[in-house]
Amino acid sequence: MQTFVVDRKNICSRFDAYYYQPKYKMLEQRIKSKYSVSSFQDLTVGVTNGLDYRAFVDEGIPYIRVGDIGKGEVHFRKVKRVPKKLLNEKKSAVPKKGNLLLTRKGSYGNAAVYETTDEAIVSSEVFCVRLGERIIPEYMAIFINSELGRLQFERNAVGAIMGSISQNALSSVFVPVPPQDVQEKIVTIMKEAYEKKRKLE
Repeated sequence: MQTFVVDRKNICSRFDAYYYQPKYKMLEQRIKSKYSVSSFQDLTVGVTNGLDYRAFVDEGIPYIRVGDIGKGEVHFRKVKRVPKKLLNEKKSAVPKKGNLLLTRKGSYGNAAVYETTDEAIVSSEVFCVRLGERIIPEYMAIFINSELGRLQFERNAVGAIMGSISQNALSSVFVPVPPQDVQEKIVTIMKEAYEKKRKLE
């Protein structure tokens, strides 16, 4: 399995002025002054890329692409399907219940928890993230999808036309880590808000 490996020599090797804009430094200072924070790397057990596959079929398992991942939810209504035999070709691209799915290209930085035990494959433009015990997956998704998370991914993206996030860039993302009971309260509040929004729609 491909695991999260950080090249520490390259973490700060950004020379573009965009990366050093004052708003990003201010964001970092404010978060770190008010909360106990950890790097994305320290909160994960492993981060793997998905599988690149284009020969879709009518009958098969879901192939989860960037467009299938909204903020906080995986959409299966229009999902493409691929042969089931692919499950054995790259097992690290098979999400498990509770894994975090994170888009890494194009519409990068959208996060959702994989909430089912059904078999599926994630595309090469999606990270499949296994989290450690300190962080609740739903809380991590909420933070990444928040303005604080969005700004950090915006800062660390590369490519002007179609931005993308590398595994190395994830090491520069920091996450406030409140006690688990507080994380659970935040998750409950957001789930209620999502449900109200869904009913209105």
